[in-house]
Amino acid sequence: MVHPFADAKRRVARANEHINDLASGIDTFLKERPYARVIEVEPNTGNRIHKIKLIEAFPDKMLDQAVEIAEGLRAALDKAAYASALSLGNTRLKGTYFPIADTETQITTDIIGRGKCKDLHDAIVSLFRTFKPYKTGNPLIWGVNQLANGTKHRVLIPVGLSVGDSFMESFCCPGLLVNMAFPPRWDTEKDEMVLCTVGPNSLDNPQYNMKLQMLIAMRHIEGLQGGPATSIFRAMSSEVRRVVMATEAETVRIIESRP
Repeated sequence: MVHPFADAKRRVARANEHINDLASGIDTFLKERPYARVIEVEPNTGNRIHKIKLIEAFPDKMLDQAVEIAEGLRAALDKAAYASALSLGNTRLKGTYFPIADTETQITTDIIGRGKCKDLHDAIVSLFRTFKPYKTGNPLIWGVNQLANGTKHRVLIPVGLSVGDSFMESFCCPGLLVNMAFPPRWDTEKDEMVLCTVGPNSLDNPQYNMKLQMLIAMRHIEGLQGGPATSIFRAMSSEVRRVVMATEAETVRIIESRP
């Protein structure tokens, strides 16, 4: 007989496999140095803009892996809720949703209040609420839901990072320096970083020695942007596993407490 919680645990395990594969793929992608220095000329002024620009497309396979991680972790939460109701002998199994919302109030009004958890034991619903599955309470769980519901968007983005004083080791501009932002900031929409703008009458290009670190970050998830995507996914997976295991333990406690 298959254990009721086996499916939820398998979804978490499968998500972890995808995370490992994603980490390996990202490492390979970044080792190939998918960026280059480019110079673009402003058509109106003739100024020359010096940039570091992503020149290799981010592999679709890794985007697919990110989507599957998010969807698998979200499914694991619902499957744990379903497994609890099933284990406790409930024959009505449509209202076994793991509650996630933007605010704690919406958990009460939009999720529980609308019967999405009506087939769960009251103690299980109370347990779920202790995880604070809303934006300001548990951004990891909330983020899983956001990613799973918004997987048509660009989930992962390459980000070039400047690290303190080590970014630009030397810089010399013999001509007219029109503009320079320091430290340079990576434009996640254009996948580029503007280093400086030089006037059209400059005889020489700027000379500089620089170090660039690049990572693959999470996008569109408030409170989780900027950090390495694989680290965030691992934290999400760990939190989902914690919910699954706690749900199983509470279900067993309820069964054993019955006369």
